[in-house]
Amino acid sequence: MSPDTILGLAGDSLTFVGGFILALDALLRQKEFRKRGDLGQTVTALKGVRLVQDGIKLVNNDDVELVFIRQSVRRALVGATILTIGFVLLLSARIAELTSRVAEHGISGP
Repeated sequence: MSPDTILGLAGDSLTFVGGFILALDALLRQKEFRKRGDLGQTVTALKGVRLVQDGIKLVNNDDVELVFIRQSVRRALVGATILTIGFVLLLSARIAELTSRVAEHGISGP
């Protein structure tokens, strides 16, 4: 298998995984909404008890909101990073294909 084919396959795979993570983040919004309500009720019910989630001290519903925003941002950053790496690999594969075709046909510039 040629290097440009391997780059293309890796790029396609990473692009798919990155897109899947971003789509999953969007699809999990309803479940997240329910969890946010449950965690908010727990924070209210356990007033005075020190609760920490993802490094954030939970004092009120704004803190609960911040926890879920932070989780969503983390998923979005991972998905976007993987998607970007996949795109760069695909672009590299296309450039490698073009370079090999130019060398194969002996095409030179002006």
